[in-house]
Amino acid sequence: MEETIIPAKARLEKIESFLFSLSPNFFDVIDKFFNIPRILDKCYLKRLLKKKYWHALDIGAGKGSMTKFLMRYVDKITCFDKEAKELSILKKRLGKNKRLSFVKGDAGKLPFESNFFDLIFSNCVLEHIKDDEGVLAEISRCLKPGGKLIMTFPNKQMQAGWFKTLLFNKPWFRFLADPTMKKYFSFLNLMKAEEWYACYRWQHVRRGYALGEMKKCLIKYGLGVCDSIYYPSKTLSELWEMITFSRANQLFPYILFASAPLFYLFPKNGGNASSSLEFGILAQKEP
Repeated sequence: MEETIIPAKARLEKIESFLFSLSPNFFDVIDKFFNIPRILDKCYLKRLLKKKYWHALDIGAGKGSMTKFLMRYVDKITCFDKEAKELSILKKRLGKNKRLSFVKGDAGKLPFESNFFDLIFSNCVLEHIKDDEGVLAEISRCLKPGGKLIMTFPNKQMQAGWFKTLLFNKPWFRFLADPTMKKYFSFLNLMKAEEWYACYRWQHVRRGYALGEMKKCLIKYGLGVCDSIYYPSKTLSELWEMITFSRANQLFPYILFASAPLFYLFPKNGGNASSSLEFGILAQKEP
């Protein structure tokens, strides 16, 4: 899919670059306290990290938001990403740490020995890759027998919340929507609109996955799901939708900074298939 420049995303990247040019410490503060998606990931995924691991592979490490989180649970991490620019930023943030190594490459052709890692971690990456099963095959190859896989995915079974549903069904309320979302309302049904939205706004090649279908897919590659979690709660999912789908998104990421306290205040209960933005799985490679 040809990448489209999203104004809100471009603004965020510009601010991140500016902060990083001043000091990696400025970037770290913003990332730690105002990066709401990653804050929620850390809150829920720690429930799947139930032991200490020796060597982990972080696929799609990006700028390292989740890498720093993983360091609490892993002795050594190989940070892997297809973008040299992202790895360069990550190196400047964390590169002096001897527990880390950095590798650029294609997740469909992992440049590692078979049966090498005892943990592979990937946070919302697979939905961006056309040959997703090729990546799963490589993950299985590189995991040690008995090794663990933790992955997160957008939940394609999530139903549009009350705000999107209201705007879709009641045209006279659409002035509340982000103006860049006009095409969303051109579809005949809400499901098609949601599929377009995921691919356009979040740069996916597919809307996401269902937990059941992912379990079946992993079994094909010798990976059995031990545990799973839907997150965040319905309240937090709908709050995120309102911020990113309404006219407030024209102020993104500033609106995210202003609304961050709300995400801290609400209880971090789990969700379900119809109400959660994402789900995470803990799988194990067959011994």
